[in-house]
Amino acid sequence: MGNTELPAGVPIEPGVSIGKVSLGQAVESLPGPEKQENGTVTVPPGISASIKDGLVVDIWLEDIRALAMPVIIAGVTIPPDAPLERIKELLGPCQEVPVKGGMFFNCKAGVAIGTDFLGEGRFVQVRVGPR
Repeated sequence: MGNTELPAGVPIEPGVSIGKVSLGQAVESLPGPEKQENGTVTVPPGISASIKDGLVVDIWLEDIRALAMPVIIAGVTIPPDAPLERIKELLGPCQEVPVKGGMFFNCKAGVAIGTDFLGEGRFVQVRVGPR
């Protein structure tokens, strides 16, 4: 019988990759059916990537709350239901960055985390690099 063990989590390497998607990767090598030279593509399990001239230029998880498994960032395992303040403690210190469309924090672990306007952590986005 085959291995039925679930993955331990979605690995995030700050400044480099989320899961099997890496910065600078050619769009042709991405898993999944979407292949376009410019724009945004989604790769399971919910990894989004900005594509410019056929290469990945930005990567993020739109919402770790929607995942069925934790994320693993710099050796730290973060479950999907972790409170925002706990995530900031684990990855921080984190400093708020002014942006449109919500709140973002650049964290010492080398990633940016985004959340709702009120900072309540209703969703938690994770990007591979600072904003």
